[in-house]
This record gives sequence, structure tokens and C-alpha cells, in this order.
Amino acid sequence: MPLKYITIPAAITLLEPTTKDPLKDEKGIVKPVAFYDFIGKLLFNPKWAENYKAIKAAKAIDRAFEKTQPGAVVQLAEEDWKRLHDLVENPSGQYGYHAAVMPQLLPFLDAIMDAGDKEPTVAA
Repeated sequence: MPLKYITIPAAITLLEPTTKDPLKDEKGIVKPVAFYDFIGKLLFNPKWAENYKAIKAAKAIDRAFEKTQPGAVVQLAEEDWKRLHDLVENPSGQYGYHAAVMPQLLPFLDAIMDAGDKEPTVAA
């Protein structure tokens, strides 16, 4: 089974598009978005419940990224990666991207879109 390799990017602190101030949660705390949280948001898309294979792929993707840290490399079955790639490239309906925020999350999108066919090697 062919695999794809995704290197987990660092968490991203989102900025308010007009003021460039860090976005804060309801308690006024700045909380960077982790890659796993971003994946979780993508998995809310109804495309992941279209059929049995989609549901299995969503579960495999969720498990693969759970408890990962920036710099870690995750292996995905190429079939699961293709579904994730398609969703990133073509979000649907109300699950589309927020035009003012998504450019800030490009490192997350790039990590998915640019997944490699070979496991990255660590320079010594």
C-alpha cells in the first residue's frame, strides 16, 4: 500500500485581519491553532460521512494525527491522503474557508498538499 508522509507544522497564532492583533478565545486568552485541531475542523465536513470508506478514512486520519507534535512525520495511506487532499482543494458549502483567516493557515494546507512519497530524512 503506497504511503504519503506529512510533516506536522508548528502551531499558528491567528491574527485579527484588520488590526493584526492576536485572536483571543472567549476568556481573552491567545491560543495558537495546532495542526491536529485544524485536522479536526476539516473532519467536520459532511464529505467524511458520505459512505463507509469515507468514514473509515476519517477515523484513520484522526488517529494518525492524534497526539502529534510539530516536526513529527505522519504516514497516511495514499487513499486516505487523496481524500484529505481533495477536501483541502475543494471544501464544500458551509464548510468552505474563511477568506480573511485561511491565508494565515497556509502552512497547514501546504503540509497536506505537499505530502511526500518518501519519509523525510533527518539531517545529522
